[in-house]
Amino acid sequence: MVTFLIVLIFLLFFGSLITLTVLGVMIYRLTRRVELLEQQGVDHVPKRQEHGGRSSARHSSTEVPVATGELFSHSQSSAGEEVNRVSPHTAQEEQSASPSARPSSSADRPPSFSGREDPAPSVLKEGWEMFIGGKLLNRIGALALFLGVAFFLKYAFDREWIHETVRVCLGGAAGGLLLFFGVRFHRKGMKVFSQGLIGGGIAILYVSVYAAHQFYGLISAFPALLLMTAVTGLAIRQALQFDSLAVSVLGWAGGFLTPFLLRAENTGEVGVYLYTTVIALGLLWVFIRRERWIPLYILTFLGVYFVWSVAASLSEEGGVASLFLTLYWGMFLALDSRAFSRRKEVDHRWMRQWAAGFNSAAFVIGMYAVWEWSGLAVWAAALPYILLQRRLAPTARSMAVQYELTAAALIAVGTAIQFSLEATLPLWSLEALLLTGYGLFRGKRPLIAAGLILFGVNGAVLLAADLAQTISLSAVIPFFNLRGLDYFTLAVAVVIAARWFDQRAEDQEAQRYRNGLHIGWSILLWILLTGETDRLYFGSSASTGPGMAESSLFPFCLVIAWALYSLFLAWAGGRFRLKVLRIASWVSLGLAAVTGGVWGWIPYMAIEEFVPLLNLRAGALLFLLVVVFIHFRLSAGETDSQDRWIAGVRLFLHLTGAVVLLCLITAETRDLFDRMILGWSTEGADQETLRALSNMQRLTLSGVWLFYSLALMGAGIWKKLQILRWMSILLFGMTILKIFIFDLSFLDTLYRIFSFIGLGLVLLGVSYLYQKYKHRFRI
Repeated sequence: MVTFLIVLIFLLFFGSLITLTVLGVMIYRLTRRVELLEQQGVDHVPKRQEHGGRSSARHSSTEVPVATGELFSHSQSSAGEEVNRVSPHTAQEEQSASPSARPSSSADRPPSFSGREDPAPSVLKEGWEMFIGGKLLNRIGALALFLGVAFFLKYAFDREWIHETVRVCLGGAAGGLLLFFGVRFHRKGMKVFSQGLIGGGIAILYVSVYAAHQFYGLISAFPALLLMTAVTGLAIRQALQFDSLAVSVLGWAGGFLTPFLLRAENTGEVGVYLYTTVIALGLLWVFIRRERWIPLYILTFLGVYFVWSVAASLSEEGGVASLFLTLYWGMFLALDSRAFSRRKEVDHRWMRQWAAGFNSAAFVIGMYAVWEWSGLAVWAAALPYILLQRRLAPTARSMAVQYELTAAALIAVGTAIQFSLEATLPLWSLEALLLTGYGLFRGKRPLIAAGLILFGVNGAVLLAADLAQTISLSAVIPFFNLRGLDYFTLAVAVVIAARWFDQRAEDQEAQRYRNGLHIGWSILLWILLTGETDRLYFGSSASTGPGMAESSLFPFCLVIAWALYSLFLAWAGGRFRLKVLRIASWVSLGLAAVTGGVWGWIPYMAIEEFVPLLNLRAGALLFLLVVVFIHFRLSAGETDSQDRWIAGVRLFLHLTGAVVLLCLITAETRDLFDRMILGWSTEGADQETLRALSNMQRLTLSGVWLFYSLALMGAGIWKKLQILRWMSILLFGMTILKIFIFDLSFLDTLYRIFSFIGLGLVLLGVSYLYQKYKHRFRI
């Protein structure tokens, strides 16, 4: 009883699936017809005849207005041809009509555009009434008849009215009778009714073979498999003979349900694969004969890979599964290539292209799951796509591009499957470069986009692996390791691709691609430099681990590295006249300046080892000042007429240099007195001495700021740089606040005297300079 209910549920499910599929196809066709009628916008009802059969010139010769643009001209011309094909038939029908049907005086009225005079034609050729009464009720009746017979037989079987062998024979006879009467009624012109009988007969034959094997054990698995195959073949033949999609879908359902209903694993995995191959070939042959039956193609595709996945999951032999997977993939590939190599429009083109993409994806996933050397198989699968794309028809350009993209994707995926991560990344760089170059050579934007996407994927995977520290470092030498090889290979490939785009500088899109690639490799090398600097600095103390003092000095190593890298980018930008690289150099310099400025204010951690101007912090900031000066000299050759943004760059360089120098003199002065206070306290100096040193430190800082402000003011007046003068005024303000608020509270009287006198003299001197040289600048 439970088994019978399971079978019944299966039949109901697939019956519903078949019904929904057929209804979906019909709805799709009807929707397309309605859209076509709406696009045409032409009244297909012929004009009334008048004056001896001649139509009025005022009405029948109305011209269809031509829309502007090429997009609409083709559709309107086809609509005009449609009208010309239909009008003669409708005119003959009107001429054969009775005189009472001829127009009265109302025919002379202007045509109405409200759409209310003539009822709109039905979206179905036979009308909704014939569709429901003739087709829909026929399908439901066949299903109801099948269920009624099934319930009656179950009732009779439960009471043992009929012997088991007789039951199976009765089922076969009933199925044969339904097929016989279906053929008879089809010959009499009752096509819809005959299709219902044929579908019910095939379903009963499936149930009979299933019951003979599963319920009663009258036949073994192999004969039952052969009988199920024969029934499927009969369904396919009937579908072609009577041109019925519903019957073919029924054959599909029975054919692919057979391995599960008969528990065909007892016949071995090879038997299941061979059976699936035979069923698939039969259904695909039907689809070749009826290419408009796209649901049959999609269902066959899903059924084949579903049966294969179930059989492969239950088997431990990956070689046989991979062999039949290749066979199935080749079958669908050959069918798609045949369709798109002909010089005519392919039915359901986009659905076929989607299915072709899923076919390659199913092959890759399945091969990866069952075979150890799947990477080589995926590589080999790319070759047919490369060869077949040349044989496609000129009208199938989109499919040719899809084949090329599929081949490129298979090569990339095969590389990732076959090799380790460290080897995959350089190979991906080479593949992306070749793909981009091939796209540029052939002038195919999709291939160019695919190459750029592969560059992006390669970079993202490289960064993720670097952050996760999954790339093994086989050498202790910085830069000369697998990490450096991966970054450097990708950067070189991106540079070559960017140079190829330079040759098409007149194209705006090519310029955008070029700039993006230059930004990409500059970021890659910046990340490589940062990581290797970290490894170089902390690798020296790997045995003991970096302490707090060593960690606090590491940012100044980054300042030196980033400043050097900015010089390299500036040289490359000037050498190849690339503005984007010069901008990248200033970004790197800005990062170095911000890092040095922020960490430069932090007190020196190992203060007992501090030596003024002979430490890593002072060296990094002095080197940064030299780099800023070099950048300023490099930008001196530019004029504002050539690049309007060069004035802003010079302003940035002046500001950067002034801030870095202020940070340097402040930190060195402060830490010098901190080192002295630490030395005196270690030697046991009293509190008065230490307090005097602290007061001297505050007074010296105020004096340094005042003299630096004065120097900035002089430089600003001399070079006519307003930014330096404003910085001087700002620093004067900071010094005034420090003296009036901070120093006044902590300094002794003698130090206050010197502090205020010095401040007053400096401010008066600045005021004098402003008054004397006011003609050199604007206040």
